[in-house]
Amino acid sequence: MNNYQSPKKLILFWLLIVSIILAIWLLWLGVDSYLLTRDPLSHIESSKAIAMAIVAVILVVLLLAGLIISTMLSNKRYSRYFGIAIGIAFASLLAFRSIVG
Repeated sequence: MNNYQSPKKLILFWLLIVSIILAIWLLWLGVDSYLLTRDPLSHIESSKAIAMAIVAVILVVLLLAGLIISTMLSNKRYSRYFGIAIGIAFASLLAFRSIVG
């Protein structure tokens, strides 16, 4: 029997896949804005900053939704995935704030 016949597990799977895609997109926007420019803190484009903020908010909402749904379903595998992703996002936010701010 296929493990993804359940619509609940399918939702968790797609939440995880979309979260990974958004995280890679946010990482690319950050690298493009802060590492590939000569003076990143004085010349960040407002459109890039708004895009990064929107992608970050959507990513956090999807990660929290996945964690809540997987916890409610008692799916330890997806709870671990979403918990680790939230931890990495929080740690990278703290690291970025300590370096820049």
